[in-house]
Amino acid sequence: MQDMLIERIAPLTSVAMDGDVIIADISVGRGFALNSSASSVWNALEVPKTLDQVCAELCETFDVTPEACRPAVVSLIEEWRALGLVRTRD
Repeated sequence: MQDMLIERIAPLTSVAMDGDVIIADISVGRGFALNSSASSVWNALEVPKTLDQVCAELCETFDVTPEACRPAVVSLIEEWRALGLVRTRD
């Protein structure tokens, strides 16, 4: 996954609220609330990025090592992919 691009799937609407993000998929009537950590990953994916790029951005922003960041981001991306919020591509 580290070399693949991760991108949000359109048409999702998202709005920031007090450091959290609310995502709405209006086409199927579902919504998701992201805490501040997940919101940081979501915001990093405003444009498609690789796993390494997302982790580098998070490591610059937060006091976290790449070794701690990577498994957490991979887990989140896999969950979002299963929910149809993001996709990966070569």
